Amino acid sequence: MGALLELTQLGKTYQTPAGPAVIVRDFNLRVGHGEFVCIIGHSGCGKSTVLSILMGLIDPTEGGVILAGKEVTGPGTDRGVVFQSSALLPWMTARENVLLALEEVNAHLNASERRNLADGYLKQVGLDEITESYPDALSAGMRQRVGLARAFALEPKLLLLDEPFSLLDAMTRMELQEELMRLWGKDRKTVVMVTHDVDEALLLADRIVMMTSGPAATVGEIMKVPFPRPRHRATVADHPEYYRLRDALLAFLERQTCEAPSVNECDGPPFDPYLGEPEEAKVERPPLVAEEELAVVERYTGLNRFRARFRREGAS
Repeated sequence: MGALLELTQLGKTYQTPAGPAVIVRDFNLRVGHGEFVCIIGHSGCGKSTVLSILMGLIDPTEGGVILAGKEVTGPGTDRGVVFQSSALLPWMTARENVLLALEEVNAHLNASERRNLADGYLKQVGLDEITESYPDALSAGMRQRVGLARAFALEPKLLLLDEPFSLLDAMTRMELQEELMRLWGKDRKTVVMVTHDVDEALLLADRIVMMTSGPAATVGEIMKVPFPRPRHRATVADHPEYYRLRDALLAFLERQTCEAPSVNECDGPPFDPYLGEPEEAKVERPPLVAEEELAVVERYTGLNRFRARFRREGAS
């Protein structure tokens, strides 16, 4: 069976007052049906840029992405996304947040049927008793569970996870890793996940893609994870290959640190396109995270039609 997802000579360059900034160059990857792939690398190496291209939120400068035989040219419900923070609409209940996804892909069902489906997805992540709760009444872990339920409710071909557990405490992170493995094991959706955590990658992934440090980051090495499934944290840690693979991942990241350009070798600090010189800065700094996440949710899920209905008064 051929690859479900193909990234070919993918590149992204931004124009800045200091000249072109090459973030990613010649990124090539094939992901099979039902495969779980993790991408690791240092902060700022372009992992999230690659994921944003897969989401259809930004366009590549070079190359392209093929998903299930079709070129990715924008957002779509064939991809479910879970972000670092939950990106839930705060004026909607847990159920209503999941219903947003269901209304996109199950419009043929009546309201009662969609409601039952939403409650079913929330039950799968252990939240069947808080369906009427608003995000501000939920813990960070609960909000991420709602985000997972919403992503799975789309029944997507591809699940994209952007460090979904990085903002959680250690115990909650471990619980949600187990929850994700359980949910994924039911129908083996194809997953691409960005993470900084080598232990998380070894626990979850079939293959681990190691990105070089930027500028012009690309695929450095790809590691096949040999642990059998279903996986359990204790048995994975006890596997005779675990620490050898873990050391290999850490050694790769260490080499990237050593090979990265030193600030001391430059004429000055690295150029920040959002700051620049006071008179010359021409690139606007991105909006605050909360507003950005709201825009992403609306654009990605096709929810512009909900803008007038649900946006708070005074929001742009």
